[in-house]
Amino acid sequence: MATSRPSSEFRFAVITDLHCAWHYLEAFITWVKQTDHPRVDAVFVAGDMLNVSHEPNNQHLAHLTGATMDPPTKSSELPTDSTADTQDYVQLLQKLDTLGIPVYVIPGNHDLWGAYNHDSPIWKNASYPNVHYAHGEVSQLTPPDLWLAGLGGSTPVILKHRPAETVWDGFPYNESSLAADLAFVQSRLECTQTGVDRSTASVVWLTHVGPSDCDTSCVNRDSRLAPSNEEEFGSQALRTHLVTLDQHPWLTNALLVHGHAHGAWGLAHLGPLRVLNPGALRDGRFAVVTLRRPLLESESSTWQIHSCLFQCLDAEPCPTK
Repeated sequence: MATSRPSSEFRFAVITDLHCAWHYLEAFITWVKQTDHPRVDAVFVAGDMLNVSHEPNNQHLAHLTGATMDPPTKSSELPTDSTADTQDYVQLLQKLDTLGIPVYVIPGNHDLWGAYNHDSPIWKNASYPNVHYAHGEVSQLTPPDLWLAGLGGSTPVILKHRPAETVWDGFPYNESSLAADLAFVQSRLECTQTGVDRSTASVVWLTHVGPSDCDTSCVNRDSRLAPSNEEEFGSQALRTHLVTLDQHPWLTNALLVHGHAHGAWGLAHLGPLRVLNPGALRDGRFAVVTLRRPLLESESSTWQIHSCLFQCLDAEPCPTK
């Protein structure tokens, strides 16, 4: 007869792509604080809280590793942030801090440059103790054998069947620089887990861009759904990285969470890995995920998805100032 182990559960909400729709941020915060549903243990923020447009000559700046670009970067000048954007982002983090639970934040391609830099005033002088910078970081979550690996930013959006045609530039990555930073995060993850029982340790990946050739990263806005107009929001470098991780059975990936592709929300598979796009909070969408460890010792001891609930808020726009 199989014996049982103590039950373990971790529940978190995921938001992404607010794009300054502040009324939905207020509605989400109200939802989390309500008591008519199970309490969430943490909130993951997958980027694009603002609507910043970055200059094209700053699109391929490697941030974490400073890797040589291929093709070479067009400019060595770093982006500058406006006072208004900085104030908006700080106020966002202050509001999230009021949730009173851990909030892990990565930036998206429409967030300001300071959101990528842990030494920027946004983070260095932080007055929001519950909010954690997660870009390029490996964070131990409340269960001691559950980890979060974060990487913000995006690569260019291309036409899926004509990959030489760029629909939108990425920021701050191209495929080669994203691959370099993914390898950097992976190395931090493996170093952090030294001395950890890897037979039970599990990892949740939090990225802004999703993997290429995945249902949660592909959008077709053509009313006729012509395949030639399908847009690939996902990154080939991210897909390659995740597939390669399957060669390391001692490091279990419980889930990848991403945003970026607003219309492709849902839950998909990349081999054995579950991939979640909660949908854009600017449209009222977010998701709540419950991870559980199986109770029976005869079953796998790693963390697995127990449930994924997609939510849609109904909120009125905030009054204009």
